[in-house]
Amino acid sequence: MNIDEILFKYEAALKIIKTKIEIIYNELNNNNDYNCIEHIKTRLKTKESIFNKLEEDGYDITEENIQNKLHDIAGIRVICSFLKDINRVEELIKNDKDITIVNRKDYIKHPKESCYRALHLIVKVPINLLDKKETVDVEIQIKTIAMDMWASLEHKILYKNKKYINEETKEFIKQFSKTTKKIDEIMEEMIIESNNYHTEEETNNEKLKIIEEAPMLKYELARKQLQEKMEAIYYELSTKDELNPIEHIKSRIKKPKRIVQKLQRLNYDVTVENMNNHIHDLVGIRIVCSFLSDLEQIKDIIENDDSIQIIKRKNYIDNPKPSGYRSYHYNAIIPVKMINKIEYVETEIQIRTIAMDMWANLEHKICYRKSGNIPDSMKKRLRQISETVNQIDITLDETINKKTHDNVKVLKP
Repeated sequence: MNIDEILFKYEAALKIIKTKIEIIYNELNNNNDYNCIEHIKTRLKTKESIFNKLEEDGYDITEENIQNKLHDIAGIRVICSFLKDINRVEELIKNDKDITIVNRKDYIKHPKESCYRALHLIVKVPINLLDKKETVDVEIQIKTIAMDMWASLEHKILYKNKKYINEETKEFIKQFSKTTKKIDEIMEEMIIESNNYHTEEETNNEKLKIIEEAPMLKYELARKQLQEKMEAIYYELSTKDELNPIEHIKSRIKKPKRIVQKLQRLNYDVTVENMNNHIHDLVGIRIVCSFLSDLEQIKDIIENDDSIQIIKRKNYIDNPKPSGYRSYHYNAIIPVKMINKIEYVETEIQIRTIAMDMWANLEHKICYRKSGNIPDSMKKRLRQISETVNQIDITLDETINKKTHDNVKVLKP
């Protein structure tokens, strides 16, 4: 048995599924103002974890048992915004004629004993090898941001406390699950309600064309450079014995439509010069951490990087925006090496916890395209949820650092 050859097949199948879902993501991004997919994560079990799993289940370590008894060697996680989005993603996967769903487990309607919630699909993926065609199992997990937040943090809490999990910690994890479930339900109600409000006016096409035709190469290179730098940090932290404090990294260049709207909001004429001089977050990267205490570690790494010139700090964690938004922001200049010159590009670096990121993403989609038409009652509810999310962060941090804590309160509707 050649385990490397077996893993190669699973890796190939995982790449195929990832590409398919990335195509769905990009198509939704390009053709829709609303994308139901937040982000995608993949993983391939290691040789050690495969062997351990077979032994735990009482099976011999053979090629046949690896392929027939283990169905989650290759796994992909699709993170959605709202509960309704899970059904949408499942339908899009069902519509792909290349793959076949062979098993479906709904842990949303029927959570695991641990309180874990997600929709799991086992799919058969055809792969073309040099001399034959095979099908390989891949597990697809579809879940909301809140479900993913719970699963990730529950794993880290248990990992940190694996030697002495007491009843109080177990009860806290269950209570935490109830809170995230309630947030999912309330956010689902709010996104449906927000669809009743007027959307923004269409952007002037002539003004949009000015920005669409603007040279953006230096900004795209700055985004790639910053993304690669942060991914290198993520990789290095992953090689250490301790848990990686970074959950995921996301970068973007502001879309032309949003640039036009921001210039107008700031009372500037829509010109390329004003875009370059007055939009300070054309390039943005978001570093999402697990716990509050992780933020300081990432901040130290950024502040000690000689290639990043920090020009401004904004602490929206200690001083949240009126909307309830929390995050730590840097405005920073990074040098971008081009063929004949070096360009110095301003970027925005956001550092936040996974709980803050959950709230910010959902708030953005609820208020997205509503052009100030969201009523005060809904804004108030969003601020209340922000306070609950903040309490989750504080309590999680106390738990992970083994301090005394009160259980997180279930969010009231």
